[in-house]
Amino acid sequence: MKLSMMYKAAVLFVLCFITVFSMTKVSFAEEKENMQEFAVMEKVYAFASPVNLLESIDVLLENKKQVIIGIMPIYENTDYPAMAEFTNVICYAQSKGCRILLHFPIIQKNDVSSEEVIDIINSQISMYEGFGINIRGVLMGEDDKRYSYMENDINNYLPVFKVSADDLEYYDKELKKSFTILNTSNLPEVFYNYTQRDIPEDFDFKRDALSRAKVSLESQNRVLMVVVTVGITAFLVMILLARRQMRKYFFNEEDGKDERY
Repeated sequence: MKLSMMYKAAVLFVLCFITVFSMTKVSFAEEKENMQEFAVMEKVYAFASPVNLLESIDVLLENKKQVIIGIMPIYENTDYPAMAEFTNVICYAQSKGCRILLHFPIIQKNDVSSEEVIDIINSQISMYEGFGINIRGVLMGEDDKRYSYMENDINNYLPVFKVSADDLEYYDKELKKSFTILNTSNLPEVFYNYTQRDIPEDFDFKRDALSRAKVSLESQNRVLMVVVTVGITAFLVMILLARRQMRKYFFNEEDGKDERY
């Protein structure tokens, strides 16, 4: 009797184990199926070349790669034409299915709280939304590891995605660049319309006194370089002419001596 009950209990345990294992396996398979592989363009700056950025995006998309673009926070000069060019490219990438993340800000002081960083993230999201860019999360790179203690607080506000130097990389032969690979299921594709922003031709850069002085000095330096170059050239020409005259005088004097003898 006892053996029969133990046998039934063992059979029941095995059946339960098989059922749980199967469910776990199915769940893992479904999760793996939902995982997507992205090539990460980390630390994309607003005032870098928009032409190179656009080329990289187009090549990756042509090679059937899903792309994450980690755009850096920007705090001033957001009305510059270069900003319009940059946001045009990002809006275009967004409309092609690229996921746009805000890169974790560069921190320049030792003691900073999660609240301060979240305030920065919030202001950046509002700024970029004004350009039609929809931030899908926050990207933390290898250099941001020391701020990992903020991850949970930021996650309550926006999803955090992390890349490190140990991650696999995708090398694009055409671009001759390597891109970190990020696997995630938290970035479903969303369709966005692309509307190009106009870039003013007669933009007033509103340079302050220091910038104007710098521009003025650069202009004066160019004038000075031209004057110095002309002066050196004239001096060399004068030396060559003087040397030529001296040679003529010397040989004429030698000829006169020979005639006397």
